[in-house]
Amino acid sequence: MAATRVVEIERKFDVEEEALLPSPQDLPGVARVDRPVEHRLEAEYFDTEDLRLASARITLRRRTGGEDAGWHLKLPAGVDERTEFREQLGGQAGGVPDALLGLVRVHTRDRALVPVARLKTRRLVYRLRDKNNAVLAEFCDDRVQSETLGPIPGTRTWREWEIELVAGSRALLESVQDRIAGAGVRPSAYQSKLARALNLDPATTEPAPKRKGPAGDVLLAYLRQQVKELKDQDPRVRQDTHDAVHKMRVATRRMRSALATYQKLLDDAETVTLLRNELKWLAGVLGQARDAEVMHARLKDMVAEEPGELVMGPVARRVDLELGGAYQEAHAKALEALDGQRYFRLLDALEAMIAAPPSRRWPQSRRSRSSPTWSNATSSGCAPRPGKPSVIPPVPVTTWPSTRPARSENACGTQPKPLPPSTPRRPPDWPTPPRTSRRS
Repeated sequence: MAATRVVEIERKFDVEEEALLPSPQDLPGVARVDRPVEHRLEAEYFDTEDLRLASARITLRRRTGGEDAGWHLKLPAGVDERTEFREQLGGQAGGVPDALLGLVRVHTRDRALVPVARLKTRRLVYRLRDKNNAVLAEFCDDRVQSETLGPIPGTRTWREWEIELVAGSRALLESVQDRIAGAGVRPSAYQSKLARALNLDPATTEPAPKRKGPAGDVLLAYLRQQVKELKDQDPRVRQDTHDAVHKMRVATRRMRSALATYQKLLDDAETVTLLRNELKWLAGVLGQARDAEVMHARLKDMVAEEPGELVMGPVARRVDLELGGAYQEAHAKALEALDGQRYFRLLDALEAMIAAPPSRRWPQSRRSRSSPTWSNATSSGCAPRPGKPSVIPPVPVTTWPSTRPARSENACGTQPKPLPPSTPRRPPDWPTPPRTSRRS
């Protein structure tokens, strides 16, 4: 069974422990606010040991409690947006569902997924409704306690607010943020609770090439864009999304063409040749599925354009059976290739290329700002490069990304303070939470 897919649009805010809830009065379209509902949530987050998913702003968790208990995979989709895939908990306590594993295979490849953090959240949910009683958004007041499970375990506690759209517009989202900002509350520096638990640096955007900068900068930016497109299309190909095979194949062909055209900018001809050969192989695998897909669509259109009296028998059905079957067979072979070592090593090599490009025309300052090069890879945990490689080299990685200094007294490495009572101070225009018995 395919995972359930939803689009999540939300914003997070860092909140002091004693902060008052903002007034919901005069928010566009909001007629009333429900009494808050309290949830106790427990989540375990999974990633590779070097946090490849978190580095790509992806979270994979198993959560209990609340109204949507289960496995949740969240992929970045745009400003304030993430695409979420959900699977039921099932009988296994620790096994990640295969449907979700496939969607992150382009990032994890042949690396194992392990628990990296556990979070406990005490959540108050306020539903904002319009005059027709439809839920426009949910305002969540969260108190979180996290435990990291990496090489340096640690704990943190914090409070945050979330506003998530349900049936409301982005105008409501902007109005809530303006109201919150007026109270002195700032947007969160972290895009997820996991990023805050791990104290990861916010994702940075690569600078655009300068107009009079080195030509190598333009090549590197273009290759980075195409590698991203390939990775974005990988899960869509696995889900058999319309036109995904075509878009992924276009990205491979563009990279191959760019490497051939601008090979003089690169001083490692052997690696470039290996990359071009492997990209040609991948484009060929995808091309078989794409050719069958195009032929199927064209014949169906031709049959549909013919007058009915000239179409004898179930022609359209026969086209579906024969060419549709050919596409399914070719698509299955493509998926087999996307789960193979050859594809994984190609991805490793592409990442190594854009992280430490073997350029003969870039200034030294450009290379010094990149990830570890092969000359200093020994210090970063990778084997040194003895002359020219006989195979495409793997991308250098470290065990855990660097972290920032903790911001508060209860940062990683200290014992957290007990969570405060779930009922915060609030202005009189917010509903009061119902009394609940204290649970152990």
